[in-house]
Amino acid sequence: MKPLETYYRGYKFRSRLEARWAVFFDVLGVKYRYEAEGFKLPSGAFLPDFLLYLPGKAKVWAEIKPPNMPGEKLNRLERVVNDLYKETGIKVLCIFGEPWPGEYNVAMVPDCLSHGGLKDQKYVFALGRKHEAELWLVDWDVGGVCLNPLVDDKGKYPLDNHPKLLKAYEKARSSRFEYGEHPIV
Repeated sequence: MKPLETYYRGYKFRSRLEARWAVFFDVLGVKYRYEAEGFKLPSGAFLPDFLLYLPGKAKVWAEIKPPNMPGEKLNRLERVVNDLYKETGIKVLCIFGEPWPGEYNVAMVPDCLSHGGLKDQKYVFALGRKHEAELWLVDWDVGGVCLNPLVDDKGKYPLDNHPKLLKAYEKARSSRFEYGEHPIV
């Protein structure tokens, strides 16, 4: 089945899944460019979905994928995102699934390369306790990493149930794009 192209905020997203993640990022206040630029990489041509601009001047690539990618497609994705990281020096988030608790997981390059690959990382998003603009990836079994440290939060674990994060999930999930409708963010 071919994904539905979806218009949102002046962008033509290749799928509803990408558009829902755009709503999620908008609610969190994360600025982004969709399909900002393509690359000729050793593993082939690649056009990343998002370049995220996080508060504090941090940048990360984000690639959105359905939850159950076939093995050969997952292997190719792993090669191209690894090459993208090597080419740009910017970390890459591979987000698998819908923006809703329990329905997605995130893998981060380069970290996942030393921990079994994309399929073995099970991060989710969280927000900082002291500064809600801090975006974290957490796996409660192995720990977490702050993508854009803004304050000294040593010893303070982020919140994966922060009210702003829960609002972002709700807005993304409830977004309808039919008939020119746009979510109110």
